[in-house]
Amino acid sequence: MLRKLYYYRRPIAGIVLFLLPALFHLAALWWPNLNPRESADEHGIFVIINLAFAMGFLIPGIAVEMLMACLALLTMQQFFVHGQRFIEAFHEGWFDFQSVSVFIGLLMAWAVLLSDNGEDSQSL
Repeated sequence: MLRKLYYYRRPIAGIVLFLLPALFHLAALWWPNLNPRESADEHGIFVIINLAFAMGFLIPGIAVEMLMACLALLTMQQFFVHGQRFIEAFHEGWFDFQSVSVFIGLLMAWAVLLSDNGEDSQSL
């Protein structure tokens, strides 16, 4: 069972780490109170970005190097924005769970890509 899970780690990561956040941003378009700190435009952009990354993780022909280059840009942007939000929340006396989940999700995406040599993982 664990061997099969390891074998499908890249598509599972695509679904969990990018498809679910895309659904969150899509839901926030309809229910703005779900995340009032971001505008509808930002939610719409991240629906597209997350769907693109999900497809990148799910399609077997996408090169790991290309995903890493794109993920590096996304990581820098997300750590900058969510890092600021996390620090603001800390100074205001509350815990920013959303920013921490973004940090952890990106680190998990990097772990999957860095462990993928293109031969031992498959798409669904």
